[in-house]
Amino acid sequence: MPEKIYIPKGKDILTANGCTCKNEYKTASGKTIKNACNIEAHPGMPWCAVKGKCGIQGGNVGHVEDENQWYDKCTLSTKPHDIIVHGKHYFHQNMIGIIIYISIFVIIIPIILYKYKFYEFLEVYMPNFDLLATAVSFGGGPGGKNERIFQELYNTNSNNLMGQTSTVFINYISLLGLTYLVARSVKVSKSIAKGWGMGFIALFFTYLVPNGFISAIQKKFASYFLGLEFDFTATLPQYLIVVSLGLVIAGAFISIERAILDNHEALLDPIIKQILHITDFLDKMLKM
Repeated sequence: MPEKIYIPKGKDILTANGCTCKNEYKTASGKTIKNACNIEAHPGMPWCAVKGKCGIQGGNVGHVEDENQWYDKCTLSTKPHDIIVHGKHYFHQNMIGIIIYISIFVIIIPIILYKYKFYEFLEVYMPNFDLLATAVSFGGGPGGKNERIFQELYNTNSNNLMGQTSTVFINYISLLGLTYLVARSVKVSKSIAKGWGMGFIALFFTYLVPNGFISAIQKKFASYFLGLEFDFTATLPQYLIVVSLGLVIAGAFISIERAILDNHEALLDPIIKQILHITDFLDKMLKM
């Protein structure tokens, strides 16, 4: 059964590019739409005619009756709770949000860890910037849809250049942290196998499991304990509670990762040796 498309309704709806929907307009077929978006001519994505020259000119694709009328997408998702709405000042607001995240989690916290000589924790902290961004970006931030400052922070579903850039940047610095962890392990142990084992664990705990897990737990907690539904419009106290939960989970993953790496001789080395035996066997088979 196909997923039901969520169609925003109401007056002065804000669109994906910060435009404002007209409260009444006609589609290319002559149908009048009042106080709502619609999916005519675009079944998979709600859209509306907008005020002024904003979005896309309708005559180019035949969405609206008047070829001089402009239109835009109403939402970036088919699920209400995943909707990202860019208000009039979304660029400056979300740039501030990204700067706040980088200042605290990428600069200040690592400096503090380094200053107080928490070197081992810092090693596994750096490859996990993405987990922290996932936790912080819950619901796009506190407040109404036009006030949220974390809508474009590590937004993997964004159709916006800011969201794509922040995602690439955070993934990049996380991978830089991972490469440092592996390189240092190889240098200290003088073993490529042990360094590869470090990377094996770090990749698993950084990219394959935690992000989706953190996001799912935050949403379940917000829905069950705080009564937040659909677009998760949270007050500042509600947002801080949910984000604190996400950061605790992220911290738990980082601590588990550190514990496994600290006990690599018992936990990792036997597995790595078996894998190396398999690769040696395959190499011999290929040479026959």
